[in-house]
Amino acid sequence: MSISASEARKTLFPLIERVTADRDAVEIVSRKGNAVLMPADGDA
Repeated sequence: MSISASEARKTLFPLIERVTADRDAVEIVSRKGNAVLMPADGDA
């Protein structure tokens, strides 16, 4: 799954809950570069 940086900012806490519950990484896309939000244990 990928999401814009603006949308990630608006929904950060639900996004964190989703990532930890689903155990799946989310790509955050912006004009200045992309990032990945993933569970802390790195099993995504």
